[in-house]
Amino acid sequence: MLQCQLKRNVLQKRGKKEHHLWKKRDSTGSGQKALNLVRIISGLPNEKNVVYGALDRWVAWETEFPVIAAAKALRILRKRRQWTQLIQVAKWMLGKGQGATMGTYGLLLLAFDMDHRADEAVMLWNMILHTHTRSISKWLFSRIISLYDHHNMPDKIIEVFCRHGRVICNS
Repeated sequence: MLQCQLKRNVLQKRGKKEHHLWKKRDSTGSGQKALNLVRIISGLPNEKNVVYGALDRWVAWETEFPVIAAAKALRILRKRRQWTQLIQVAKWMLGKGQGATMGTYGLLLLAFDMDHRADEAVMLWNMILHTHTRSISKWLFSRIISLYDHHNMPDKIIEVFCRHGRVICNS
């Protein structure tokens, strides 16, 4: 009987989760950091140097880049339809080498579309095509096609299908 209890205790101790500090992304307080970032950005004039300076000050005392807080801030800016600020924050993040994900690219394409900046969207799309040749999702293709449609660019829609139709249809 005592031996069975010892085996149970040993089995229970093995079930504990290991904590890998080097893999952990601390999201504690990231919601407040995101709201603080949105508050800072929303009160600034639309000048690149002013905005980037404020963003640099926001991140200055962090030991590592607050990716989670920045991503939450992008989502908040999207919900509030603050497209210019979303573009500024996303470009700043990408300039720092952070947040280069399909989600960020998708948000940036949407913001360019809503802010009537199709030329910048085309430049971003070409960069995505050249750097991520094999891993572009269907919804990102859908995003650029809808952007081309909104801005009355049927020749670009045809170009996307001619070059990448196989990828869109077979994925």
